[in-house]
Parts: sequence; structure tokens; C-alpha cells
Amino acid sequence: MQVLIKKIIGNPVAYEIDNYDRVEDIKAKIQAQEGVPLNQQDLIYSGMRLINGSTIQDYSLKRNDTIHLIIRMTGF
Repeated sequence: MQVLIKKIIGNPVAYEIDNYDRVEDIKAKIQAQEGVPLNQQDLIYSGMRLINGSTIQDYSLKRNDTIHLIIRMTGF
């Protein structure tokens, strides 16, 4: 199914995911496309931070739902 990943700036980007994908699988897809390291990504859906090890199914995401990407800065 398709979900939208929304950064603070810019338009949402569509990603194809499976209900059994883990949160870190989605982060790996984001890293491949956006270049943001996995350890700097926080994914927020419906006000909840998505936890590594959980699956998409655990959060009841539906097709075309939006997940917000927060990029944590390092070195501060």
C-alpha cells in the first residue's frame, strides 16, 4: 500500500509499504531516497512516535495515510 511521508518542509513523498514492514524498514526506504540516516529519523503517525521493531499493522495505518518525518540533528 502507499503511504505519504511528510517532512517539515516540502511536499509529501509517496512510499510503497507492506502491512508487515517494520518501522525500521520504512526508515531504510527513507534513507535510500532522502539520504537521512536511520538513527536521525523519528516517524510520527496520529500523534504517536513509531517504535522500531513494530510493524505497520501494529499502528493500523491505511492506504494514503500521512506519516511525519522528524529529522534529529546530531552534534549539538
